[in-house]
Amino acid sequence: MALRQGRWWFSLCLLAGTASAAERQEWLPFMGNELSQAHAIHLAALKQRPDGLLQSASRYPRTSSAGWTAEQSERGWYEYLERLIDCETGLYVDTALSLLDRDDRPVARRETSRDDQLQQIALTQQDVRGHRWPGNSEIWLACAAARSPSVGNDARPAIVEADGRYDYDYRAIGDAPPPDGDGLFARLRAQYDEGLARYSLPAPATAGQPAAAFKGERWATVGSQTGAWDMAGLRHRGGGIVEASQRVAYDQRRPSNVPESADLRIDYKVDCRSGLMVPVTKSYYLPASEQLLQRGSTPVFDTLSELTQQAAWSDAWTPWLGPQLPGPAAMLCTAAAARCNGGKTPATVFEIDPDALPNASGAPLVLAARARWLAHRDGFVPSCPIGVP
Repeated sequence: MALRQGRWWFSLCLLAGTASAAERQEWLPFMGNELSQAHAIHLAALKQRPDGLLQSASRYPRTSSAGWTAEQSERGWYEYLERLIDCETGLYVDTALSLLDRDDRPVARRETSRDDQLQQIALTQQDVRGHRWPGNSEIWLACAAARSPSVGNDARPAIVEADGRYDYDYRAIGDAPPPDGDGLFARLRAQYDEGLARYSLPAPATAGQPAAAFKGERWATVGSQTGAWDMAGLRHRGGGIVEASQRVAYDQRRPSNVPESADLRIDYKVDCRSGLMVPVTKSYYLPASEQLLQRGSTPVFDTLSELTQQAAWSDAWTPWLGPQLPGPAAMLCTAAAARCNGGKTPATVFEIDPDALPNASGAPLVLAARARWLAHRDGFVPSCPIGVP
């Protein structure tokens, strides 16, 4: 402990000993105005660890003398919080608190207790539902700054704060639309990936054993929908993309060379990370058969118009908790994930139980909480090949 603390003091003293323009650029204010420059992320402290966590630190005006001697409290001008962040989930713990003088020189330091860290990391059901990630916060800005040190304090994640949904830029797609439904889905998914890359390293791809052969009723409906979904034909090639077909009774855009009696099936792609659901192809079959007559792309402009006009997805969906209301995307993603989990359905209540976390502080707490979230995520993002060779 003495050696580690000595290294910290030495590095911080080096930083404090050169009051230059370069040093001033090492602080990224996060309050958004000149009067709040004391609230700043220490860019020089940002470091991606081998375990995937981000080492971070922020400076604040001193707010309390509790825990410090009178002499330390008198000299202390700023509080300096070191922390560990999981940028995929937004979970974090403070690891140490220091006092700095008005020139950012260290005055005193103490480590954060495990009990205090447990309060930060243990999320009850109510806390879980209130956790919005990514959201507009200092924690998100630290993650974004670690990925791009030039990020400004006015940077914002592409998330609708009201319900945690990802905010796709449909107008940008409409300016130069792709030629078909597959291209539209790819463009929208790329937007999500680009937004994710602003603050988080990509999660490693998992490729479990292929799902077992489908058992059960082939066709399933959702709510009041009349079109049935082909559950036996679900496909997952990787990346959380589920492919599924819906049998549709009526098509106002049926080609003239297709008989009116033909059966129509619309193929969809769903990104189970975000709930994005896009129709990509339309296929016509002889009635009550598997003989394909014709296949073509869905109309891109019609799909864009429908997505743009929707005030919210049919399934309330957040990257943190997944589907929150029943709907086609929720059914398809949870059904696909269950096939990768041996038929196991996700728990209706997600909590990070403090009693289930390791008897340790710092990184082990965050990593254990992250594992708990990944287990929850496995309930709506499939992790094995389904319906593919």
